[in-house]
Amino acid sequence: MKKPFRMLMLLAAAVFAGLSLSACSSFTTDTESLMSPPKLTEEQSLLHSALREVVGEDYHLKYPKADGDANSAFIFRDLDKDGEDEAMVFYSADSAENDTRMNILKKTDGVWYSVYEVSTSSADVSSVDFAKTAENSEVVLIGWKISSGDEIGVYRFDGLSIETLYTGKCDAYRVVDLDADGWNEIMVFTGSSSGRYQARMLYEESDTIELTNSVRISCPASSFLKVTEGKLTENRRALFVDSQVSEGVYTSEALIYEADTLSRLIPSVKEEGGKGITVVDEIVLERTLRYSAVLCGDIDGDGLIEIPCAYSAQVVTTSTEETSGETTEEIPEETSEATSEDQEEVRPEAGEANPICYMKYEGEGFAVCWVGVANARNGWAFTFPDDWVGAVTVEPYSAYNEWRFLAPEDAGGYEILRIRASDAGEYQDRFEESYTLVAESGGVNYYMSVTADSGAEYYLPLDACIRQFRLIDW
Repeated sequence: MKKPFRMLMLLAAAVFAGLSLSACSSFTTDTESLMSPPKLTEEQSLLHSALREVVGEDYHLKYPKADGDANSAFIFRDLDKDGEDEAMVFYSADSAENDTRMNILKKTDGVWYSVYEVSTSSADVSSVDFAKTAENSEVVLIGWKISSGDEIGVYRFDGLSIETLYTGKCDAYRVVDLDADGWNEIMVFTGSSSGRYQARMLYEESDTIELTNSVRISCPASSFLKVTEGKLTENRRALFVDSQVSEGVYTSEALIYEADTLSRLIPSVKEEGGKGITVVDEIVLERTLRYSAVLCGDIDGDGLIEIPCAYSAQVVTTSTEETSGETTEEIPEETSEATSEDQEEVRPEAGEANPICYMKYEGEGFAVCWVGVANARNGWAFTFPDDWVGAVTVEPYSAYNEWRFLAPEDAGGYEILRIRASDAGEYQDRFEESYTLVAESGGVNYYMSVTADSGAEYYLPLDACIRQFRLIDW
């Protein structure tokens, strides 16, 4: 659970690291220069001895730079499914720093020996992952950092040699199972060199790696906040991509994979005068633009992943076939007038506390299923009652790390509710008896204070407020 006052981690670590997205090349930091040389285990010492037999004394180990299935120069894995682990070792000769090599070693009678070596013309290893792409078939994914741009290589070891199944440009990748067949596919994101950002998928078919069609995506891989695999509907899965468009502006989109085809699935509107034609263009994409860093997730607890969008968005459910009776739900424009006498307090970035919508995929289109506020920094959300939608506003007060809910001006602009988050060990003023502890998670305490009079138009009793509150961990 994210902690108050430390929530900048959400964006500072958002580019690949810790957010389930592997990078073909993400960090340029020299790992070896940041840490003391690790103490070698007995097994690693034996591997060093075996390497010296092949390459001599003048070499040094290479460490994968990004988080993945492995981040060591020595990776032990049963690559050929013979019941015994092989060792993958990455290194470069002192005389050829930009020639990173991968050596596969097997162990027989307690002795390691080299069985295969690959020279990559790569300066660094970005990441190493594994994917089970078919029954009894596991492939190795290696992100290489080379002079002409980052690449991904997909390899299979048969016990004697490595077969190169695929190599290609890659800014980021993700191991997924979007068709829910029990085997992995590999999503590859590219575009940093061309400016046209795309997604493709690699999948295994008859012992070969096939490549799907290319689908344009809205943002570069370097701006990804999170890539989430989950249920779009009870019977369909999707990959939900959250991105940062610019400073303080965010967007989301979904990708589906069906019938060997990758498709971009975003909230869409019907073309005026058309017959259920789905329009996919940049104007449509603007409907997911928002000023809140909230991410795709299961906001209502039904097991499906919903997509956040701006509170003022107009969402129209559509179909790719001729339909009738489409419904439109228009959310009123947001208001930003401050109503509290201490409105001059320093607040987080603009728009953070604006109400937000979440959309659920229904049939062949999206519809708003949730309206409220979501505090991405502190990890909580509050669902608006129906009569609050379009009326109640929220103001953040960073001095207390809390959000305050305000009635509309024409109702008096009075304060309704406060929600505060604080570190569990933080001192709480004993005189603040009006605050009730409503949740605890990950060293964070969450408090509520109902401040409106019970007879007020927008009054909500504490037990009802608690029912509208939930913790979020995305």
